[in-house]
Amino acid sequence: MLLYNNGLLVVELMQEENLMLVDLPDIQSNNLPQVWHALQFVLEHINAREVTLLLLDSSKSVVEVGIEEYAAVSKQFAMELMTTKLQKVARVASKDNQREEKVAQASSQIQKQVPRNITFSNFTRREEAVAWLLGRENHDK
Repeated sequence: MLLYNNGLLVVELMQEENLMLVDLPDIQSNNLPQVWHALQFVLEHINAREVTLLLLDSSKSVVEVGIEEYAAVSKQFAMELMTTKLQKVARVASKDNQREEKVAQASSQIQKQVPRNITFSNFTRREEAVAWLLGRENHDK
């Protein structure tokens, strides 16, 4: 079920599986307030619907901010996610190696500062991420 699509963010819900699928927005210096507002929308619906599984698909989004800005947004989002009932989060990575290096740096900083009570994993394909979230990863191989 499509929950939201405003051109910046796409959010779907697989209600029976308690799984939210989020196509992450492009992150640029001039749209950081809109990105944060979009992430707040995601958080509100995770809480309101008591979502336990989350897929963050960044495979098509563009990140055009420095590591500090990216880490700040990511850290705040991660801290907010820790207050939800989420159990597992899967991220679909982009094919941009430089970007993934930024993500790895930011993740390393975040992990040192934010306690994790949610199981997290990165994937290269959306199908693999969904299978992992639903506990079906062995069935797709």
